[in-house]
Amino acid sequence: MTTTVSPHSTSLINGDVVEQSELGSITRVTADTFPILRGLSMKRVVINPGAMRTPHWHANANELTYCVSGTALVSVLDDGSQFSSFVVTAGDMFHIDSGSLHHIENISEATAEFIIAFRHERPEDFGLGAAFGAMTDAVLGNTYDLPASDFAALRRATGLDDLVARFTGMGLDLSLRDFRRTILLGDRLGARQIEGCRGPEHYVLYDLSQDSLLEAAAFVQTLEKRQGLRIACPEEIAYDQGFITHDQFIALGKTFEKSAYGQYLLRVASERT
Repeated sequence: MTTTVSPHSTSLINGDVVEQSELGSITRVTADTFPILRGLSMKRVVINPGAMRTPHWHANANELTYCVSGTALVSVLDDGSQFSSFVVTAGDMFHIDSGSLHHIENISEATAEFIIAFRHERPEDFGLGAAFGAMTDAVLGNTYDLPASDFAALRRATGLDDLVARFTGMGLDLSLRDFRRTILLGDRLGARQIEGCRGPEHYVLYDLSQDSLLEAAAFVQTLEKRQGLRIACPEEIAYDQGFITHDQFIALGKTFEKSAYGQYLLRVASERT
């Protein structure tokens, strides 16, 4: 039987290469390479461990993403300026409105793969890094009420960096940030907000099954290993909030200096001197 090329079929894996590196790959099928498409296109995004899809938005298309494999943290700032952060695993899907800023971050030790459908045959990508790079130091300084010189180190590039390495050192934020990510697994881990409290850090976990506890433990372990941080470390939180001095923080670390926990406290103290 003779095989002929059909205008109705194509390969997504062998589609137009947007990016290919040690961080992962992005291929796409749009009307440019598959002319039959009308109001639809697709991408295949592969994010290797230690990498993330940078914050971006699509000006002309909604997207529906299916997680084929891996575990990823997704954050979304939607059109109503409402922020959401959640974790997806194989078999999960999520929807992003056109114009909503979002990112996808591989938080596991396995490759994360996604198939993304767009409601446009030629979806447009705009990156947060490119948007900041296009603005002058003065504009950014006025926006954030900071000296323009504070933004001098900002990389000036208006191109789109699709995949970048995740930062794994100290100095990003309080380890409570990662605790917030953990509890924002939501119903999957049985999380609910404490009545009368505000802010995403005020959550408790309840009605947890053994499987949910194991999932939470694995998630926390992955975050701590990848980020190099301890989640909800009370000594670190007290130090960052100014409840204890630097010397007191060191003294606490020396109390446990023969353990990995104590070594972590002393490392934090040395890095923040």
